Amino acid sequence: MHQNENIALKKIREKENERKRKITCFISSGFAFLSFLAFLNAFFNKIMEKSTYQGVSPVVVFLVFIFFVAIYFLSRYKSHTAAAIILISLIFAGAFYTSYKWGVSVPQSYLLFALIFIMSWVLVSAKFSIFAILSVVASVITLTIMQTKGILPFDKTWTAKPSTLWDSIFRLGTLGVIAAISWLYNQEITKSLKRAWQSEADLQKERDMLEIKVEERTEELKNTQMEKAVQLYRFAEFGRIASGLFHDLVNPLTAVSLNLESLKKDELKKKIDKEICLERISDGMSKQNRNVIVRAI
Repeated sequence: MHQNENIALKKIREKENERKRKITCFISSGFAFLSFLAFLNAFFNKIMEKSTYQGVSPVVVFLVFIFFVAIYFLSRYKSHTAAAIILISLIFAGAFYTSYKWGVSVPQSYLLFALIFIMSWVLVSAKFSIFAILSVVASVITLTIMQTKGILPFDKTWTAKPSTLWDSIFRLGTLGVIAAISWLYNQEITKSLKRAWQSEADLQKERDMLEIKVEERTEELKNTQMEKAVQLYRFAEFGRIASGLFHDLVNPLTAVSLNLESLKKDELKKKIDKEICLERISDGMSKQNRNVIVRAI
């Protein structure tokens, strides 16, 4: 029983790990795709602008792309938990730097923090998500206090500039990742529930079949015991009849034997005495026949 429960728990853990692995691979591949697009954008901008280009170096963006590809392979073939923790740490570093550089009120940082919450819960564990939430809350409160009191200056120029296309793409991309994680998680939960319902139905079916077999076996045992009881009763009745027959046979035969002995010893008796003895013998034999018939009935 315990062995079956351990096997069932092991299968559940394997399915849970496979679900986390799929989601981690999806996220890492998505980040790799976005970083590759960023690399192409930086590469072509540098070619077009040449010496006037002031953006991020294409080499750096390409290294980021390689990093996400490595995370993908780590999640797929090694440890998905380690890959998820590395991704969460990287996103946390990006969100923290964004809040540090442009202030805690920048929308992108809050989107990244929300992504951290969801990824920690779905990809790692509930305990790790609590740790991530506490870390984010502590970081935001610390940065807010320091920036409010002027201890930590930050760049406010972004508030005077309109949002660019890349800002919108970043926000929508972050929301898309959050929505994709939620959708994948719900899909896997639905599959798990269906498997659980199917397992419960199969278990109920096996339980019903077992109850039917138990009832059939119980009925067979009852019939067997009843047959044995009937046989024992017949044997007992046969013994009682045999004992009665033996008793009924012995008494008349004893009388017959005594009368015959009397006839042998006293041959000089009168004829009437012989007739009386013969009559007694005849009565004894008749009585014996009646007893045998009654016992047989």
